Amino acid sequence: QFLKGYPAPVLAAAREWEKIGGAMDEVFGYLPKVRQSKYYDLERLARLVEATTFTLRERMEGTLRERYSRNGIVLGLEFGEFEKEVRAPTQDIFVMFDASFVTFKEFFLEQGRMRRRVGEGGGTLETPAQVLKGITLYHKDLRDRLDAIYHFRMQHEKLRGVVLEVLSGEKEEGAGVTMGAGKEKGDGNNAGAEESVTGEEYSAWALREVDEAPMALFASVDVLDLSPRGVAVFNSALEGYDRKVDAIEERLARLLRGKLAACQDAEDMFRVFARFNPLLTRSRVRAAVKEFQLQLMNTVGQAVQKLQSKFTHKYESSSASCIAT
Repeated sequence: QFLKGYPAPVLAAAREWEKIGGAMDEVFGYLPKVRQSKYYDLERLARLVEATTFTLRERMEGTLRERYSRNGIVLGLEFGEFEKEVRAPTQDIFVMFDASFVTFKEFFLEQGRMRRRVGEGGGTLETPAQVLKGITLYHKDLRDRLDAIYHFRMQHEKLRGVVLEVLSGEKEEGAGVTMGAGKEKGDGNNAGAEESVTGEEYSAWALREVDEAPMALFASVDVLDLSPRGVAVFNSALEGYDRKVDAIEERLARLLRGKLAACQDAEDMFRVFARFNPLLTRSRVRAAVKEFQLQLMNTVGQAVQKLQSKFTHKYESSSASCIAT
């Protein structure tokens, strides 16, 4: 009789985030009714919860596929839309599940103690704590994948923002930049060739590279495929993206080094570092210009010492110094 009113059909029929979340609320609200069923043992209850998490995963994955196809959450939505339409509602469901599952575990353990006292242990050799530990939460794989996609998209958005902020002034400056032409155009025969381009051309190239990187690597990837093969394909795409970002950062570092090398004095260096400061959040760029940072620090330190010496010398030869002594 316990299963008669169990809201599994409500969850299986849910097609919207609010209804999926509401169905899970009903599930956790219904589970304590197992108190009224002396024949429904706790191990069966644990398997029921386990099966419910599988249905939860199916419904969430199905909703994502119905709305965004196999890779739309990576390629079909702007980052702001992704946060609003995917990240926020799915996180709400996962957080709600976590809170409800904590309460369920406390209830489960208490029921185990009560049933043991009245001799209704059900003959299982496992303790309630062991049974709980053995529950597989099938929706966790989907949660981990969505977390990975969010992290990837957030990092991509940060990189795009940095590139856009730093290179937006290249058009006005018209500065020349030297790059490897072969790598740029995919010409393997000229991989070591150098090509001088204008700052505007470089800016356009960098922004295009950043914008096209996800499309190039995820166009054929089913980001919702949680099978072993799907995991391998997804991870391979992420690794390919990282390599592409490394190449972009290498060229950005080359651009910054070129500008720093052309500086005539510390003031010029300060100006370049101030403008390109957002790039220093990228570890590869930061490492590439470390020598210039040390050079600038040494220059500033020498200037401060010179200034201190100047004022000290003035004081020692002044009438105030004579009176003080």
